[in-house]
Amino acid sequence: PLTLKTDDIGLNLHQETEIVLNCTYDKEIDEDIGKRDIRWQKWIGNTFKDLASFSPPGGLSPFIVREMESLYSERTKLIAPTNGSLSAVLILKDLVCDDVGEYRCWIEYYSNKGNYVSTNLSLVAFEGKKYFI
Repeated sequence: PLTLKTDDIGLNLHQETEIVLNCTYDKEIDEDIGKRDIRWQKWIGNTFKDLASFSPPGGLSPFIVREMESLYSERTKLIAPTNGSLSAVLILKDLVCDDVGEYRCWIEYYSNKGNYVSTNLSLVAFEGKKYFI
């Protein structure tokens, strides 16, 4: 079945300028991903909410979901999957404390056996600066 890979990220807010969330997938020949069925989501409140939507290679351009535009549209870069790289990449810039949290790559795919959803989590944490006295 379709497999996903994401990474946890720990960074220092005073030294790092961006977060790169990379969702790489690998699928079988008989598996198909529909347009807009690759998503980066963030845990907000008590649920995962869509943040950005991607299409498979050759599909529509990625975009920030309307409800999240005010928080993210001016400080993100989206890189869509291509035939050479099956990765949906969300880059966050101008980091703020609220960027800490759980992000999830979510993909819905189809095969001759039915419809499926695959997810994988990435935890983003900021490390504090250590001072020695």
